[in-house]
Amino acid sequence: PSLQSTALFLNAGRKYQILAQPIKIKEGRKNTHVGPKVLIPETYPGYFELLSEDGRSTRCIESVLELSRRRNFRVLVRETVRCNHNSKSLHAGEILTTISDNGKYLQCRTSKDEVVSLPLEAKAKFSPIAKEDSISGVHTVRNLLQKRMPVTVRLVHGAAPKGLKQPFVPELRLLGCVEVDRIFALPLQKDMDLVSVPLNAKIKIQRAKNMEQLDHFIEYSRFLDKAQRLL
Repeated sequence: PSLQSTALFLNAGRKYQILAQPIKIKEGRKNTHVGPKVLIPETYPGYFELLSEDGRSTRCIESVLELSRRRNFRVLVRETVRCNHNSKSLHAGEILTTISDNGKYLQCRTSKDEVVSLPLEAKAKFSPIAKEDSISGVHTVRNLLQKRMPVTVRLVHGAAPKGLKQPFVPELRLLGCVEVDRIFALPLQKDMDLVSVPLNAKIKIQRAKNMEQLDHFIEYSRFLDKAQRLL
């Protein structure tokens, strides 16, 4: 919208991101930087595992039998595993919660609330979903934000950032947390969407002189509700 537009400005609060440097790990040698730094938002849906300084991670669960020893346990499927019915397969990235086993199959609940049975003799790779105070397992970005940085991680499941000029490498050095305030504007014109307003934008705004009266208008309340839904 033009600068003359009448709009509702909203503070959407802060969002948190992790500043990360892609790296190449070479055994016995110093890690090297690969390409530019990237920002990973706290809402990123991928999973990461923590690495030692020489690039080693904690051991995965490597069979259904090993997984069956843990009850009510959440794991990330690391590679495709076949179920016992309808030739159904669970693919990498699925989240399972163990239920029980009958000596032949392990019952698990998927993220879609489906119950599946995995043959105990099947070989597969799983990683525990790490809790906030855990080192082993796989971590969400929100979990990693609680860790002391810098720390080295590997992306084990999730989409690579878009717009990179060179191939993405999954090993990353997390350098620190970046806090960003978010301001949006919703123009009063019909069928307009929220517009993100950069914090360094050089614009002049004038507050409505009748704000006290606006608070009593039902149309204004509806406009506020619309803005909150769009955030």
